[in-house]
Formats: sequence, C-alpha cells, structure tokens
Amino acid sequence: MPKGHKCTIEFVRCSQCSAVMLYTDLSLGRKRRAREGKNLVCSKPCLSAVRKGSRSCTNMFGISSQARKEYQSLWLRNNPERRTLAEIRSRARKTGVKFNLTLEDIVIPKVCPVFGFVFRKGDKLHSPSVDRINNRKGYTKGNIQIISGLANVMKNKATPAELLLFAEWINKCYGPTKKRRYKRL
Repeated sequence: MPKGHKCTIEFVRCSQCSAVMLYTDLSLGRKRRAREGKNLVCSKPCLSAVRKGSRSCTNMFGISSQARKEYQSLWLRNNPERRTLAEIRSRARKTGVKFNLTLEDIVIPKVCPVFGFVFRKGDKLHSPSVDRINNRKGYTKGNIQIISGLANVMKNKATPAELLLFAEWINKCYGPTKKRRYKRL
C-alpha cells in the first residue's frame, strides 16, 4: 500500500477459531499482517494451537474440548443403542465379519434374559453384551441377542454339549430344588 493511504479494513477474522476482531484494536504488527492478507490469531490459545499444528483451540462449533467431552458423555448415556450399533459396526469392520444391522435391530432389555438380574453400567459381567448366536453368520439381523457379559463369557468358548454337561454337574452337586444363595459379583 502506498504511504498515506487509509486502510479500509474494519474487521478481521482469527485464522484458527474465526473470531471477529476490530482492526483498530490490533497492534501495529498485526495491522500490517492484516493489510498483507496474512493469517492472524486472536489469542494465546489460538497461537499455541497454530504452533502445535492443531486446527483450532476450540472445535468447529466454538466450544471447548471439556464442554465437548461432557456433551459426548451425556449423549452416550442417553443413546446406548446408537453407541452399541457403532461399536458393533466398528468391530465388524476390523474383523471382516458380515454386518447388516440397523438401529431398530438393537433392543437393550433392562434385565439379563439368561440370569434375570438388572444390568449395571460399569460392571463388565453385569452390563449388556452383544452375542452372536451363530458366529459364522456375523452381525446380521436375527443373529444377535443382548445378554449379560457373564452369560456371554460363559457361552463364548463352550459348545452347547459342554454347557449341558456343566448344567448337569451343577444340578448333581447342588440339586434341582436346593436354593443356594450366591454372592453376586
């Protein structure tokens, strides 16, 4: 720009978070950068993000990473079926297993259909777990059931014949009518 020419820039945007800054509030060096069309940053967090190579100090919606984590945590708690579907889809891709489920196929009951206890979050054995009825068919419609982690682990490696032998042994040792109280895990 020629000397003595007045700059017509009124506002400039931060190149990181798109915050609007008044041109008159900028320092002389920053005004020069704005006139030259170079990138400007509005604050130290944006500057440090630029130096680290990060896209932004906040995400594209202008919220902090802490607020985003809180929102994600709340969303995951309120949408367990969607979370489960996403986890199954990801697992199927990684393992190369067939997948054709929709959100309507994921129905999480309140209690375990095998043992009858109420599901508890944070406890792997007593929380919902996706079980493939026939492992060769993959995650397909009609081939999954939601059972507890405990039931899934028990069913995981054993064949139906082995499970029947185990049940017969339990029946022989403790009897069909004996009600024994077990300490819940």
